[in-house]
Amino acid sequence: MTLVRNPFDAGGYSLAEMTQAINILPNLYTRLAQIGLFRFEGVSQRSVIIEQYEGVLSLLPSVPLGGPATVGTREGRSMRSFALPWIPHDDVVLPADIQGQPALGGAFDAADPLVEVMNRKLLLMRRKHAQTREYMEMNALRGIVRDGAGTTLYNYFTEFGLTQISVDFVLGTAGTNVQGKVREVLRAIEDNLLGEAMTSVHALVRRGRAGKD
Repeated sequence: MTLVRNPFDAGGYSLAEMTQAINILPNLYTRLAQIGLFRFEGVSQRSVIIEQYEGVLSLLPSVPLGGPATVGTREGRSMRSFALPWIPHDDVVLPADIQGQPALGGAFDAADPLVEVMNRKLLLMRRKHAQTREYMEMNALRGIVRDGAGTTLYNYFTEFGLTQISVDFVLGTAGTNVQGKVREVLRAIEDNLLGEAMTSVHALVRRGRAGKD
């Protein structure tokens, strides 16, 4: 049996065997990644261009036989350029990360291997990037793209000349017709599909506070 000093003992003199170690990682929220709403596509440039082609759909009137035909309306066409955000993140392995640090789950007289320290740092860096992407995608669904510092990068309502539609469910009031509020949301979505089709609506709801959400 390998015995090591028990650092949790108040007297500091008793010995105990290290049987297990716990590595507590922060929560990683990836609901949008699981749903697959956003598709990853790499680009070689620092900006992307989105071309918008807006057709005009109108009802055609009848005219007398041999009369002049109606003339089509010219479709709208525009282009917008968006600079891609650059979000680098670096970390280093310092002597203090290894010197005097016992191996996780091992004897206190054994140093933590360099490769294990590097793997833990790389894993944490990867999780930070994944969480940042999830945060930016969630804000993109709300129409405003923000970085991890809360800085607004793009407001899609302003960029595309859209008016944000907001429906207050008034959940804090007794007797609120929640089903009516849901139908109001569905009608707003259907009226603004602009040529697209839908089969269902997926709602993402967060836990809110009274008077906040």
